[in-house]
Amino acid sequence: MADFLVSEGSQWILVFLIHVIALAIATYHDVKDRIIPDKVWGFLLLASGLVLTYQLITISPSPIFFVLYAMNAFFGIFIGLVMFYTGAWGGADSKAIMTIGITYPFLPFYSACSIPPVLIVSVNFLFITILVILGFLTYNLLSRILTRTPLFYDVKGTTGQKIMALASGFKETPDKLLNSRFLEPLERKENETWVLVTQLFQEIPDDNELENIKKQVAHQAIESNKEKLWVRPQPPGILFLLFAFLISAFFSNPILELLLC
Repeated sequence: MADFLVSEGSQWILVFLIHVIALAIATYHDVKDRIIPDKVWGFLLLASGLVLTYQLITISPSPIFFVLYAMNAFFGIFIGLVMFYTGAWGGADSKAIMTIGITYPFLPFYSACSIPPVLIVSVNFLFITILVILGFLTYNLLSRILTRTPLFYDVKGTTGQKIMALASGFKETPDKLLNSRFLEPLERKENETWVLVTQLFQEIPDDNELENIKKQVAHQAIESNKEKLWVRPQPPGILFLLFAFLISAFFSNPILELLLC
């Protein structure tokens, strides 16, 4: 066992497995409870910190390692704070990327320009998000073609709000909204008129507030005999981050390396 821990590749395997376990546990809590305990990130910090400390003692890394580590930690914290305070991510997603920035400073390979791994993970997360957006756009376009019904005939909104609805949601029945844990309404009833409430950056309501909003909107839709209304799924963001992490570990990001190297 001691011989196995001597090589840098073996230590990366341990750090990699620790991160996969932590992100898998976080995904479980995100799906089950919609809340991720801070002890998950504490475990990630402690376990990875022990392996990285052992690496410093046994391998004597080159100066580039420390430079990359500092850059990685900076970008992880910066991305996490920016995405949280703009409302783009929830607290758990931001804590996750900040923790990864601190605990995942190296890959089993080094690119020509040593891109901080947290940047690779973040860009891959962005690519996954883009694929999801394209999926929503395709679904809504097909729905428009097959039903031959305008998608916004019964709701008012700006062009920007309609684009955001097309890219992040779909139309669903009030009953499905009321009974689903992973849907939030994208429209409200104001002065007897249904209007879109989509925004590019908006404050994320807590679970109790969101539940009250869902009940109010769903009951109003049922009372108004509204067949469907615009909703947005709230998929566990940590699951996307786990996929992005796995992709980064084994494939890096050739496009990012092409642009920066």
